Amino acid sequence: MNKSKSSGICLYKVVEDTIFALAQISHNQKILWSTISDIVMCSIYTYTLTNVIKYGSALHSCIVDNLRIVVVWVMSVCFMGEHFNWIEMIGFIVFILVGSLVYNEIIIVPIKIFRPPKIVDKEHIHSH
Repeated sequence: MNKSKSSGICLYKVVEDTIFALAQISHNQKILWSTISDIVMCSIYTYTLTNVIKYGSALHSCIVDNLRIVVVWVMSVCFMGEHFNWIEMIGFIVFILVGSLVYNEIIIVPIKIFRPPKIVDKEHIHSH
């Protein structure tokens, strides 16, 4: 394989290099533990979402999906040293909560473009 650097988006003119990735994982403990935690978290998320879909509703599925974002954010604040900002948290909660409620038509927004289209009964039209 030609290992000359490319000026494009792909490093070494390949999209993915499994051998190189495995070498990086084996030589760097942070990448190793990040990969292991990613596998564990994806497994937990998939198991949880499968059970939520099996026993719950679409709203429950949306909530679990949004909680995934919250868990990633909390972990990055706790373990990666990301700066915590109350405004971001409040904005996230408000937009996720309000967005889910509007999407599931629990809150009706009085703007015409947000209203669902009216369903017209074909039999009613033909009878007049």
